[in-house]
Amino acid sequence: MFQRSPRKSLRQASREVGISKSSVHRIMKRCQWRSYIPRLVHALNDDDPDRRVQYCECGPFFFDATVTGPVYLNLLQQSVISSTREDFEQEEIYFQQDGAPPHYHRDVRSFLDGILPNRWIGRRGFVEYPPRSPDLTPLDFFL
Repeated sequence: MFQRSPRKSLRQASREVGISKSSVHRIMKRCQWRSYIPRLVHALNDDDPDRRVQYCECGPFFFDATVTGPVYLNLLQQSVISSTREDFEQEEIYFQQDGAPPHYHRDVRSFLDGILPNRWIGRRGFVEYPPRSPDLTPLDFFL
């Protein structure tokens, strides 16, 4: 049945055969068949693993104090931007942050406008970060 119609659901199969859905599931389990929904994923190029490791080497950064606008600005000036420039000095980079209050601080936005004009993603940035999107990746937003 599933070989002829691999997209058939357990519910459809149970109606067609006249047995319960749990019985169909038990039979499938006994035959070592699994129901699944295929997921599309991005194909990786040969150099992608190296580039991902390089990307991940930019942090993490830890704080011993409450993160305020001035504390975050100091981190950007002293650590993030300098290490990013060293790692990616020949490449055009985009800097992404969400809408957390320290990220939205006037001095932080002014600093990013000066150092990365039209190349930062965030609240009131050149590229507006969509609200309530804590786990958004650039590919989800741009593609």
